[in-house]
Amino acid sequence: LRDQDDWVSALAAEALGEMGGSADSALPALVRSLKHSTPQVRANAVEAIGKFGPAAESAIPAVERTADDEDGGVRLKAVQA
Repeated sequence: LRDQDDWVSALAAEALGEMGGSADSALPALVRSLKHSTPQVRANAVEAIGKFGPAAESAIPAVERTADDEDGGVRLKAVQA
């Protein structure tokens, strides 16, 4: 998630989402990614958090803040999460 290549970071977030709650140790890194400068990284991170289900309860405030993101695609993913 901290790769210099934004595309790699976005794909990492997406892969963690596919793992769901079994990747719950990655939750703090995904929450940090909600502040990434690239909208696709933020969108993939918030979508991944949503796939964690109850294991992501601690991330709810960050997801709610992301619903006010400047990017419409990110806002949509936050609301869906």
